[in-house]
Amino acid sequence: MTKFKADPFDELAIKRSSFSVIVGALVPYIKFMKKNSLDFCILELDKSALKVDDLKYFYRKKRLWTRSGRPTISA
Repeated sequence: MTKFKADPFDELAIKRSSFSVIVGALVPYIKFMKKNSLDFCILELDKSALKVDDLKYFYRKKRLWTRSGRPTISA
């Protein structure tokens, strides 16, 4: 059933065995992942947007998507 007045954050359910990628420095999600000891990384264009404690989760490689939909990974 769809909940129209629900906060998406309150509906967050992540399996312990999964690996998640947070796109952007979304502090509430980063805190949630750390608090629950979940496996994740942060994909962020501006590394300075992250707190020092969160840099260990920073994904260091850039992934660029071409128009064909194929990923190109560079250092």
